[in-house]
Amino acid sequence: AASGDYPADSVKTLSIVMGAQAHAVPFENLDVVVGHTISMKPGDIEDKLVHRRRGGYCFEVNTLLRLALDALGFTNVEPMLCRVRYNKPEHTMLA
Repeated sequence: AASGDYPADSVKTLSIVMGAQAHAVPFENLDVVVGHTISMKPGDIEDKLVHRRRGGYCFEVNTLLRLALDALGFTNVEPMLCRVRYNKPEHTMLA
């Protein structure tokens, strides 16, 4: 969509940005597997995921999304942590 078609900080804009990121930025954990240090500096994340067109570890991908939302004028972006607990007993999960 052209700039200005959707207001910043709207559900419609959020949906478009999240969909675009999901299609353009893959999850990839190669650096983690080979033991490379992951930089969480915004410039390093932008370089890796945007300019070098690499995928990113979950923290990198989500930080890039937060940076994009901040740049678009979203004011209530709050990073949160979570963990996949596939096939684990329900009583071991914490909210």
